[in-house]
Amino acid sequence: MQIEVARGAGDRPGPDIVDSLLTDMQAGFSRGMAELDDGMGLQTVRLTVVIRPALRPGLLIEVSGALQGSSWRGQIVNVEHRFENLQAVSILEVKRL
Repeated sequence: MQIEVARGAGDRPGPDIVDSLLTDMQAGFSRGMAELDDGMGLQTVRLTVVIRPALRPGLLIEVSGALQGSSWRGQIVNVEHRFENLQAVSILEVKRL
């Protein structure tokens, strides 16, 4: 099986991936996307928000920055719920996409 995964102009090819455990197209595609993400050096951002118990690692979120006047998307990689200054908060580590 041969799968080609590209992002943007696709002008920076990486090494071929050979793995006998990749037996179907979806697994190969997911592995290719993961390799692209690792190679991009995506920025991880730490956010503190009012508690949101439904948030969990793996979710894709959109962050609207009132101070920046723009929004961006990311994937939650870690969630911690705790009390700070007598308020329940969720602390998120988000990988910017």
